[in-house]
Parts: sequence; C-alpha cells; structure tokens
Amino acid sequence: MPNAMQFYKVPTTYINDQGAFLDIYTGRPITGADDTHIRGPWGIRGAVTRGAKPGQTEAFVDDMIVFFRAQLNP
Repeated sequence: MPNAMQFYKVPTTYINDQGAFLDIYTGRPITGADDTHIRGPWGIRGAVTRGAKPGQTEAFVDDMIVFFRAQLNP
C-alpha cells in the first residue's frame, strides 16, 4: 500500500472539541498547528501487510471489513 501512512514514536496529541491541537503541558491550543505540524518527522509513506502463513492477510482484511461494517452501519 504505497500511500498508506505509518506513524512511529509520535508524541501524544490532544485535540479539543473545536479541532484545535493542544499543548500537552498547558492544555492551550497551539497557534497555527495542523496535522502537518503533528505528523512532523514521524510519518512515513508505505505499508505492507502480510501474515506468517498463507491466507492470514486475506483473513485479517475480511475480519476488519466485517467488523467495520457492523460498527459503522448498525
């Protein structure tokens, strides 16, 4: 999945009800911050899914589709 985003070691991010990113120490909105500010150097593009055994990846994807359909379309 070449366009998938992965984020490792990303600092905890808090967002208020208005969608503003908050300073984790003061709780105040960070002026001018957006998702680019939060992604910073931690984001990379590209992801690979694979199972240890044949069929595991497909089974995982199928399970996730069933789960999300059930949760999002009650």
